[in-house]
Amino acid sequence: MGVALQPLRVTVGWRIEWNTLYEEDPTEPANAQGYYCGGVNLFLAMHPARGRAVDVDWRADDQPTVGHYRLRVLRLVAVDQAAASRRKRGDEFEAEWQSPLHTFETGARPELVAELEAWLAGDKHAER
Repeated sequence: MGVALQPLRVTVGWRIEWNTLYEEDPTEPANAQGYYCGGVNLFLAMHPARGRAVDVDWRADDQPTVGHYRLRVLRLVAVDQAAASRRKRGDEFEAEWQSPLHTFETGARPELVAELEAWLAGDKHAER
């Protein structure tokens, strides 16, 4: 049996762009050869009504099994109408990657999940 995706509580309004956040950490011994089934970009969700995106990635040092998770909360901005007409439906917004509203880093997946779920639930939305 393979490794399952990390269960997450996601409230209404979030659009999951991608999710490769697994219940297995990149630091597990099975990943010593540099193989991690989740990749580097682990999770991205957008909530256009809140104007927010939440991104999670794995930041590895020289060795893929040595690193930490990074969660960023980003502002969503509307793209101009000319650019929006060339995009697929639902891509009317893009994230401001250069200036995150919030950054959280940890080596512990349970801590990451708690922080991620708090943002997805809106518990931390009022802070920004």
